[in-house]
Amino acid sequence: TPNPGERGTGWYFGHLESPIRGEGSVFRDLPKIPELLRQGEDVYVIVSNGATDFLYRVTDFQVLPGEQLKLYDTGQPSVFLVTCIPRLYYDYRLVVKAELVGTRKAAS
Repeated sequence: TPNPGERGTGWYFGHLESPIRGEGSVFRDLPKIPELLRQGEDVYVIVSNGATDFLYRVTDFQVLPGEQLKLYDTGQPSVFLVTCIPRLYYDYRLVVKAELVGTRKAAS
């Protein structure tokens, strides 16, 4: 995976929820994105390397069976966020795609 902002595709995987004290639920809000996109809302993802924040605009999503997930490179500065769904079964993967639209100096 390239570093944030570099040409290529970054793949980020995270838990929807964690049964142990709720820790590790980094993508607990990811399932809200499809509905926001259907409503015409703009959704952004910020990825930081410590010095620079990279702003990605969500452009697409898909839900597919876990065994059909394939990693690939778009050739553009983009990221994919992936989590298991539905809650308590986790047979499918929610894959959210976002493309780089801007940068800013990271807050110190």
